[in-house]
Amino acid sequence: MVSVTDTSVHVHDALNGSLKSLQEGDAVKALTLANQALASLSSNSFPTPTAEILRAKAHHRRAQALLALEDPVEAVREYRSALANPALTAALPLPQRSALGAAAALTLGRLPPFWLASLWARRVAEAERPGRLSSRDGRFLKPVRTLQAAAGGKLEPLDRPSLQAALKQAFAADAGLADEGRRLLVEGWLAAGQSRGGREMHAGVAFFRAAAYLTAGRGGAA
Repeated sequence: MVSVTDTSVHVHDALNGSLKSLQEGDAVKALTLANQALASLSSNSFPTPTAEILRAKAHHRRAQALLALEDPVEAVREYRSALANPALTAALPLPQRSALGAAAALTLGRLPPFWLASLWARRVAEAERPGRLSSRDGRFLKPVRTLQAAAGGKLEPLDRPSLQAALKQAFAADAGLADEGRRLLVEGWLAAGQSRGGREMHAGVAFFRAAAYLTAGRGGAA
């Protein structure tokens, strides 16, 4: 039977080897070693918070290896799964939790521009979906009715593709807005991981819906 001590040594060796492989430019080996560390952590009993701190490092190594392999989408998913894990985020000291969130935000910046717009457009559409009690009210946001457009004429409610197109243009025109989009996504994942509900994400949804309609109302999105 493999002891916890032996497994701990194996996990540390795998994590250190993964980092060394990244530094040497061998992303495939780095990914393999990060996967080995995660597998060992999942199959053995480690004291908490030690296991979760090691798990956070393994997720980070795996995400960085995926980035080196030019797969930022999977890297973002890796960070999201870590940040939305209640046991992991509860065990991490604040500096490490903040560092993991910062790494996730930087990785979001590696995604093609339409991805960030797509992520927020999907959240807006989900928030506007009919609620259980009334079809006139959305789950989290009341659906938009016909508006007066800033460029003149009427602005009809935007469907999801139109929301995405408007947000893509808004993010391209304003780097600060795109940074805020990444920051609020990470905060939303952390909120889910810390069981603080969706308040941060809901605020972001309302904010970016307004940005989409402002862009569309100026005639900026078809």
